[in-house]
Parts: sequence; C-alpha cells; structure tokens
Amino acid sequence: MNMQPFVIRGLLACVCAAGLAALPLHAQNISKIKQSARNAVAAISVKVHNGRSTVIYKGKTVWTGKAKTQVSAKARSVDGKEYAAAYDGPRVVWENTKGAAKKLQ
Repeated sequence: MNMQPFVIRGLLACVCAAGLAALPLHAQNISKIKQSARNAVAAISVKVHNGRSTVIYKGKTVWTGKAKTQVSAKARSVDGKEYAAAYDGPRVVWENTKGAAKKLQ
C-alpha cells in the first residue's frame, strides 16, 4: 500500500489550516496600519516637564500650562477635516477648531 497520497493530503491540510489561521492576524495588522495613518495625519502629543504640560500639534507648541490632572490629547481626521483637542481630565484646554472636542468624543 502506497502511503504517499495520505502524506500529501495531510501536508496539504496543515498548510491550508495555517493559511486560514493567519487571516485574522492580517486583518488586525491592516486595522492598526489604518489607525496609525489616521493619527499620523493629525499629529498631536503631550509632554510634561517640571510639572508643566505642553501640547504640541504639528510640531508647534499650542498650549502650555500647569495641569490639575493628567493631560491627554486626541486627534482624528473625519471626512477630510482634521480635529484635534487636548484635555486636562474632562476639561478641554485646547482644540484646533471650535467644536473639535465634541467631534472627538
């Protein structure tokens, strides 16, 4: 009895299973890449030095001050329009356009 067809079928089944298992990982990577691209378009960051927080938007300092809580920043591009805002806890300390903080919630 020749075992070669059974071995080939077994190997083929393993290769197919491995390929199907990799598909969800590919989808997750695509999602992360898209998210990174969105964040790169609307670049905002927060730095803290000697107790003072600084919000940097597109390479320029847009707000500096002593924060009561941890300062966070959000940025997103919606329908080609860029929205960015910085928060001291729940309080908005800076936004790039009026109403941007509401759009980001």
